[in-house]
Amino acid sequence: GLISIAGIFAILIVGPRLSNIADPLTAFLINIVCIFLLMMFGCHNVIMYNHSTFVLGYLLLQGYDVAGKSYQLRVVSLVVGMLICMGVFYKNQKNRPHKRGFMDIFREFNIHSARNNWYLKLTLTVSTAMLIINLLNIPRAMWVGIACMSVCVPFSSDIAPKAKKRAPFNIVGSLIFVALYYALPKWVHPYIGIIGGIGVGYSAGYSWQTVYNTFGALYIASGIFGVKTAVLLRICANIFASLYTVLFDHVFNNVFAFIKNRKENLITEINKKDMTKFMDHFFDHFKFVFKIVLLVSLAFYFIITSVISTTIIDKSIDKADEILLQVKSVFEKVLNIEQYNLTDSFLELGGDSLMGFELVSKIEERFHVKLDLREVLLDSYNLRHCSMYSL
Repeated sequence: GLISIAGIFAILIVGPRLSNIADPLTAFLINIVCIFLLMMFGCHNVIMYNHSTFVLGYLLLQGYDVAGKSYQLRVVSLVVGMLICMGVFYKNQKNRPHKRGFMDIFREFNIHSARNNWYLKLTLTVSTAMLIINLLNIPRAMWVGIACMSVCVPFSSDIAPKAKKRAPFNIVGSLIFVALYYALPKWVHPYIGIIGGIGVGYSAGYSWQTVYNTFGALYIASGIFGVKTAVLLRICANIFASLYTVLFDHVFNNVFAFIKNRKENLITEINKKDMTKFMDHFFDHFKFVFKIVLLVSLAFYFIITSVISTTIIDKSIDKADEILLQVKSVFEKVLNIEQYNLTDSFLELGGDSLMGFELVSKIEERFHVKLDLREVLLDSYNLRHCSMYSL
């Protein structure tokens, strides 16, 4: 047990960081190894739903990546958490007899058992879904991974009902978040995530837990992408993940049913005709599923990239206008003027070398850029040139 706890925390320390600095395909392999080991180390008792803690923690650490000093502090906090967990576990378990050791986790692994089959299914569902999003260069791949993990429960009969709740109630949660965001004063916005956390704690059903889970995620994403883009990204990510998990479960179950049947048939003579018929049937299903996943992925890609591109352009324009106003203020203070055209050169407005030196110093200090005094003293140098260099 202590080794398993140490293994879980070691994965949480190393895995998310490695996957973030790697290319998408390497990150895909890292995710497979890390998520599968987390399932092996911590999810033996399926009823406990420990994957919603360990795999969720892995995906959150991956999505909210840090580096340098912040990563060092994260490592320290995880090590402290590990030691606390190990201490509590040892205190509660030291006097209980144990017949199984750490290596029994691997010795008892059977790909055809329901539990181990679920380990592999969840690992591949989450990892492949995130790979698709990363290859399409869409942000917030962790949202897709978390949604897939949430929908991919141990029993296949429960997956579709969960998927039917996941997407609609994410939309409800997003709409409530938007209402709160615009209705509440700005100083309350950081507490929206806390409100969501309290709501999750008091929600007994999956539907309302899904609603409240959107609040914190959308608050953070709104500061990066803007409210409109964050909400659209959140909704599309959950719709895609829900559909993908249901389709992947269908394909995965068919593949393993085939493998299991073929293994049983090895005892007797293999019927090649039946095998060919089954393979034709399987590939028909696979092509259908692949087309749906491809279409959904492409639709997701074009919607998100178009919205993000528009948002980036709008923010760039806003930033350029803001910088122009700040540079204009510096120009007016240095030259002691109020009325002029933006195309009037620095020299035409009465500037000289001393004023030019003062202008360069103030602009460099405010915007942390490097200006050339010789360019400022050119006949054509004006306010717009200076603001462009300050971007």
